[in-house]
Amino acid sequence: MFPLNPQTVLLLVLIGVALSASLAVLSGWRGRFGFLILAVALPYGFLSSNTPEGEYAFLGYLFVAGPAIIAFVIGASVAGLSLWVGLPPRRFIAAAICAAFAGAGPVLWHQYAPEACRTATLQIQVSGEKLHVPVDMQPRLDKGDDTVIFGNLDRKTGFAKYCRLSGSGARPVDVDSIRINLKELNRDMHDICRAGGPDSWCQIYSSDTHRHALRVMIAPQSRLLFLQATGKRKAPSRRIERAI
Repeated sequence: MFPLNPQTVLLLVLIGVALSASLAVLSGWRGRFGFLILAVALPYGFLSSNTPEGEYAFLGYLFVAGPAIIAFVIGASVAGLSLWVGLPPRRFIAAAICAAFAGAGPVLWHQYAPEACRTATLQIQVSGEKLHVPVDMQPRLDKGDDTVIFGNLDRKTGFAKYCRLSGSGARPVDVDSIRINLKELNRDMHDICRAGGPDSWCQIYSSDTHRHALRVMIAPQSRLLFLQATGKRKAPSRRIERAI
């Protein structure tokens, strides 16, 4: 379950903001002030622990503040509506808390990656050809418009999705293409193959060749031609592509 990835934490923060706003509307003045402080403190704490950086850092603040404001307005509006229709406050508070827990449950479940999956070898199938890829390689898997980095705990929701699809590595998963960033992983791949890693991967891996490469892409020939034709595939000198 842990660590939680930032996307999951943000969704939980938004649920907390909406709940705090609802409780603030229904509380007395002392309680209202406390819940308002909590509604502000939750997104502030998230930004403090996940501070946006770089040239477009302001977008990171916007992507947190915007949804937080919307969640606050929704929570306060629903609570105000309940008062307008005459719903007993205690009954609404109980319903709001149940709704918050009901929303948090699926959010946590969708990012749950079993421990067995976090050390598994993923079976990937591209155009009918099966390849075993160690989770240490954090392969980027493309399926239609969906892209997932398997093994990346910062993007744990996608990681957990493929854990479920593959049965923690027990079943092959069909994808359109695989991309592996070699810049930081060459030493790990070398150690894995020296220790008798998956034959289907290590047979195509060469430390002498791959140490000078930035990226490996494995895809059907038709997909490579499509990417080239649409201009979505650049051709740097240190990319290795394998057509199936």
